[in-house]
Amino acid sequence: MLFLPSFYFSLSLNNDGDTEYSIQQKTISRLKEQLAELEAKGLKLNQEIQNKHQALFKGREERDKLRLEERNIWVVYESKVRRKNQILASRSNKLKRFGDQVPELLGSIAEGYATGRFLKRPLGPIGACISLKDPLLAVAVECCLRRLMKAFCCDNYKDEAALQELMRRHYPKGNRPQIIVGTFSEKVYNVQGRKADHPDYPSVLDVITAPSPVIINCLIDMRGIESILIIKEKDKARRVMQQGRPPKNCREAFTAEGDQVFSNRYYTSDISMAQYLGGDLETQLRCEKKE
Repeated sequence: MLFLPSFYFSLSLNNDGDTEYSIQQKTISRLKEQLAELEAKGLKLNQEIQNKHQALFKGREERDKLRLEERNIWVVYESKVRRKNQILASRSNKLKRFGDQVPELLGSIAEGYATGRFLKRPLGPIGACISLKDPLLAVAVECCLRRLMKAFCCDNYKDEAALQELMRRHYPKGNRPQIIVGTFSEKVYNVQGRKADHPDYPSVLDVITAPSPVIINCLIDMRGIESILIIKEKDKARRVMQQGRPPKNCREAFTAEGDQVFSNRYYTSDISMAQYLGGDLETQLRCEKKE
């Protein structure tokens, strides 16, 4: 019997003349090509998935942005509706400019004072207790006083607690007016040594009047109205406050449009029309409709 060496079989030829080794190499090469194709397809699919994820994420961002814009628009709309209703209601009762609950709250305060609930009758809203010597300065004064326009004054903390109790009844959902506690005085403070001094421009203290010195003293304590000038024109306000040293005892100023001016800063007002001190209700209604 004839025995052939083992390498004879490994080098045996197929019908195409290829050895078993070359066949294996071709198979490996073909598999590598297939693997490369699959990897390329996998990368392409991964990229497509990533792109779709990014598009989905962007779509969600746009959706959330639109929802937020919708909520903001709705909040502004509701605010304007409330404001319009307040203006309409103030035709018959000017106190409603300060909130629908204010007339009823003042009625409760009067009743409480009559029955001995308060040691001294609380005063407010502050904006309802002041008037302007020049109606054209309404926006300037409102921008200066801001939240103080709706605030109330109490002589002592016992009265404050009683007023808080009344406010909880009339403002069950919060957003109650601020209460400022300070001993009531029958005389306006002497501010001669610390009042803003300028020959051409008045202070906020100079342009408002109030039947009670308590209101004026409260605004001096809380806002320093004696040291705030009213300078109607913007360019003059900048020149007075920012070109050189500000006037003596003056720490800030307001323009007729409500812009706030410091020695090194200038803030443009976000209020275009007086809400509380303005007297022309029809003009306010027309402006609300335009907006």
